[in-house]
Amino acid sequence: MRYRDLYASTETLTEMPIQNWDVSDNFDANEKEMVSKWHGYENEKPHWTDKDKEVLRSPEHIQKIKDVFTRCPHEFNLFFWQGPDPDYDPYLQEGEVDDEFIRRCMGDDAERIIALRGTNAITILMTNNLSDERHIPIQSPWMVAHRIAHALEGFHGKLSYVFRDFIRRLLTTGYGVKWPNEDSNHGRIFAKDYYEIYGKILGTKIGTMKAARHDKFVQMNEWPMETFAQYIVQGRVTTNPLPASLDDAVVLTTNPAKLALAQKTFNNFPKQIARHFESILKNGCGKIFVI
Repeated sequence: MRYRDLYASTETLTEMPIQNWDVSDNFDANEKEMVSKWHGYENEKPHWTDKDKEVLRSPEHIQKIKDVFTRCPHEFNLFFWQGPDPDYDPYLQEGEVDDEFIRRCMGDDAERIIALRGTNAITILMTNNLSDERHIPIQSPWMVAHRIAHALEGFHGKLSYVFRDFIRRLLTTGYGVKWPNEDSNHGRIFAKDYYEIYGKILGTKIGTMKAARHDKFVQMNEWPMETFAQYIVQGRVTTNPLPASLDDAVVLTTNPAKLALAQKTFNNFPKQIARHFESILKNGCGKIFVI
């Protein structure tokens, strides 16, 4: 089944959310220079796999990815770049950048990238397809959306705070979890563990995306990113029903008043987070983000 069959609207599609898909003219030369600077360290690896370098230039794959994005409510420019140095940390989830950053870091590609700011689209500059664990398959349209989500989020982590607030309110109201006092040092340490542990469990149980269905969240923060990717690809957020339990000791309350409040919190979440995603996307129009 084609991607368009899976995701495209039944209405006539007149807009293409991915306006530009550009690969740096210096991509191969920069990669060759980067490899020449390797020192034999075990963690030195290509910033892009051979398969993904092929995908970046394949009209067929590019069109498949564009087709999946037809429901996205905003337009994007995607620019794929390879740095000449082995270290990719200066660009990893940098988030929004200004022209000075681009001119300082992107060499001969700088003005071409800056010119994309002149459109009303959101420009995403992808410098690698690496994560801490593995290469990320850029041939997957969903992973393109996932990388866009990380770029828009940047380092500030505001999206994670929205999810954490939801986790805390739902667990204390609906599951009777006594939350640590985050005004104390010890309380903040315990709360961090609660967010991580219960956030992964909750995201796996209520998330409808593939990573949730297959229990692939490496950490809690991947749940917000995957949910953002869902909104980018599908134009909406969907969830499974409120779970009856999170583990053997954490079960849904039977108190009618608390249950009603928990259900209200849960029912409002998809609309609330979708509004938040929409705000991030609108704010990103005409700006450049680096991942």
